[in-house]
Amino acid sequence: MEALRTHGAIDHLCVPSKASRKVLRDQGFRRITVIPHGISLALTSFHEDTRVLNELRAKAGARLILCPVRADEHKDPQTFVRAAGIVKERLPNLPLVFALTCGTEGDDGITEEFADELKAIASIRKLREGTDLLFTRHFSYGDELYTAYTAAEIVVVPSIRESFGQAVLDGFMFKKPVVARNSMALQETVRHLENGLLFDTTAELATHIERLLLDSNLADRLAQQGARDLEGRFEITAMAKSYRALYQRVVDDRGERLGRRFAILKG
Repeated sequence: MEALRTHGAIDHLCVPSKASRKVLRDQGFRRITVIPHGISLALTSFHEDTRVLNELRAKAGARLILCPVRADEHKDPQTFVRAAGIVKERLPNLPLVFALTCGTEGDDGITEEFADELKAIASIRKLREGTDLLFTRHFSYGDELYTAYTAAEIVVVPSIRESFGQAVLDGFMFKKPVVARNSMALQETVRHLENGLLFDTTAELATHIERLLLDSNLADRLAQQGARDLEGRFEITAMAKSYRALYQRVVDDRGERLGRRFAILKG
């Protein structure tokens, strides 16, 4: 990357968020355009995976809170587990299931050490694994993951670092209220109390989940606004138009620069 920057081999950089742009600018790159990721609304038409439903519905009538993250430290599933324990303690009479899709022990998605850490947190918080807290396999993008979203009541994205946060758009697409960490690109997509909720601490995350579970009007309002934002700001055709305009701008700029150089050589 240093060689590319030094020799000007890059005409332009495209990133999905202002947070990403700042990271690259801090590294010395210039000519950076922000184009948020998009998603096709056609993806809501999928084949429901009964195996996923069986995995997630640990108890009949349970209300599912889904954390669709990979088993990476910066995704911070630890905070989700800690918050789950707080919510279960506060709402002992609600049939709640908290599900992490980061993989199961022995799965490619999670190391044994990371799994042990999460299970230790769950034990301290008095969460029963397999009943209160599910460590599911890492669902593949498509029918499996979309089935999980439809089964969920709330979607939680606790990532410390995100260049964008596609899980937020997935939550919007399936009209689920989204609770995301107030960090990097997530705060660009989620607007607190408008199309979702943002948190800074474990206690705030627990409070937000509890509030959504008890206030169906708020949950529905946030979910509906998220769906409207998806259609208006993050639909894939809008992203495609922005890319096309960027490509044309880069081509025109390169042509203009080459023309100037040719004129200088000719003169």
